[in-house]
Amino acid sequence: MQSRFPAVFSMAIVAALTTALGGCGHQQTYASSSTIRVHVTAPDGDAQAFVTEMLKNAVATGNLAPIIQQERLYGYPENADLEKVASEMRRAMLFAPVVPATGLPAESVMRVTFVDPDPARAQRVTNQLVKSMLAATAGRAEVQIVEPANLPTSPGA
Repeated sequence: MQSRFPAVFSMAIVAALTTALGGCGHQQTYASSSTIRVHVTAPDGDAQAFVTEMLKNAVATGNLAPIIQQERLYGYPENADLEKVASEMRRAMLFAPVVPATGLPAESVMRVTFVDPDPARAQRVTNQLVKSMLAATAGRAEVQIVEPANLPTSPGA
């Protein structure tokens, strides 16, 4: 069964998670994940194109800024370079395809993960990323939260 997830994101997410988990030196990190199902209701019904657009929007600095500000990520606002902070945040994010439940071209299932030294903040940010993605569907897709963001209990999990 062919994945409906853009190949470019598949490669990028592996590198991002490796960086987030291994690039933090000796600091322990916690990964919180949520699984969502996207069913495109727009007339073209192309889940791959929709998911690609949704992911680009999700990682745009303007969409990450409210999360960065609310959670005071990576020293913000003391570190006032929002683009630099957003870039660091992107390295702690993972959008991974999950085998589609139906295999239909209009459906895609993905796991959204955020890695952080604080397990509760990892969970909050993951929830905020999912909410941001839900808000961006604008009637073009139905997004269902299959698994809400977990509260990680051990580092790297």
